[in-house]
Amino acid sequence: MSLERLEAELARIRAGRDPDRWALAAYRVAVARSEAASGDLDSALDLLERAGRILTEARAPVEHARICTAAGNCHRRLGRPEKAAPLFKRAADLVRDRAPTGERAAALVNLGLALTETGRPDAALEPLSQAVGILAGAADPEARRVRAAALVNRAQALQAQGGAAELERAVADYRAAVACADEDTPQRGMALHGLGSAILEQIRRDSTSIEGRRIGEAIGAFEQALGVLTEAAFPFQHAIARHSLAVAFERRGGHWDAARALAEVKVAISIFDPRLHRPQWRAAADTLAWLRLKLEAAGPPGAESDYFARLLAAVTADERAKRLRDGLQRLASAPEIRRRRDLDELASALTRLGSEGHEAVEHEAAGSEGDYEARRHEAVEKGREHEALEHGAVGEHEAEDYETVMRSMIPVLMELPDPLLDSACASLASAHRASGRAEVFDEALDRVIHDLLHGPQRVRVRDLLTAAGWVRP
Repeated sequence: MSLERLEAELARIRAGRDPDRWALAAYRVAVARSEAASGDLDSALDLLERAGRILTEARAPVEHARICTAAGNCHRRLGRPEKAAPLFKRAADLVRDRAPTGERAAALVNLGLALTETGRPDAALEPLSQAVGILAGAADPEARRVRAAALVNRAQALQAQGGAAELERAVADYRAAVACADEDTPQRGMALHGLGSAILEQIRRDSTSIEGRRIGEAIGAFEQALGVLTEAAFPFQHAIARHSLAVAFERRGGHWDAARALAEVKVAISIFDPRLHRPQWRAAADTLAWLRLKLEAAGPPGAESDYFARLLAAVTADERAKRLRDGLQRLASAPEIRRRRDLDELASALTRLGSEGHEAVEHEAAGSEGDYEARRHEAVEKGREHEALEHGAVGEHEAEDYETVMRSMIPVLMELPDPLLDSACASLASAHRASGRAEVFDEALDRVIHDLLHGPQRVRVRDLLTAAGWVRP
């Protein structure tokens, strides 16, 4: 029932004539207000306080416990866990011998969470362990959800204590929560993220003995968490997991891991609102700054779009398609100006692929053949660009990398909304012309279109490219 209908129902009840019915209706309105997007928590607390004076502990213990739980949740959302904890404690005591098993366990989970948030993780372990025990062997989905939440919260309380033994127990709880939670539930996503974070903490403490065999597990946990905690449904948690994945990639330190980390943290920082999530935004910004320095020091130089383009050309076809789909899906919902800007940057970077390697080839040729550069520049001056490419021995490798990426990018674009395809075709055509080697990239793109698209799709893409100034070879 909508908030408006609940409020209309409350308005029809006269508290003096039917106080119990009014109190129950006020409770429902308060919960709806607290869960609404506007989050009118103060008015919700006022209604709950009035309802609690009618449905007292002595007259209606279970209903009073539910009112306490709703009030505790409001205080938590207002950043007042110290006020929430005693309310959750009262609720847990009241439902202990009166409410169904799931409700009893949920009350204990709320209490444990609030105690952890007040800086008392050791005190949180007892109620959380009770909740885990109450729901041992639970079969129905709601009971499994609550048990997974209890395991995740107990793991967080253990992790907060900071000892190596507690951290090992936290990892075990996260694993149990992953196994317990149903697929695609937020509890499973939180358990996966917690597992990855706990493993990273273990690595930080003892990298020499466990890093080699554990870092891949942490990365896998974060990647699975992102599949559950999607940006659309859980933007804040998604951004947290993106940043964690970036940290894990950077920690692994493989040849392309810094570029992978850069791609992930840029997504995270674009989601965080610095007004609401300042600590998280600041941490992501620090990671981004460090990665930029690391990539610049490692070379070759370039814009961030160049690092991403090189990564796309270097990884497996599966990872390339995944990264393109991830990035392009986000652009599909972006404003047109930003969409075209980002696509322009990516298309230009793709036409620069391999250029660093070819600079080395050119220098080698110049050393053994003195007139190499002179002949190349003479051809450019006379407008014989094709001859210049032959003399420079450039283009072939660049087109190879470009074509490799296009063979993954074009199918992904065909899956996404038409405006994105329109913008991408315009960006590609513009980047080809700006590269000075349009024939090379035009031919590579035409091969991809011919090989991968058929019928109307092939005609549509070629028409879009032509309208943007592309000349089919």
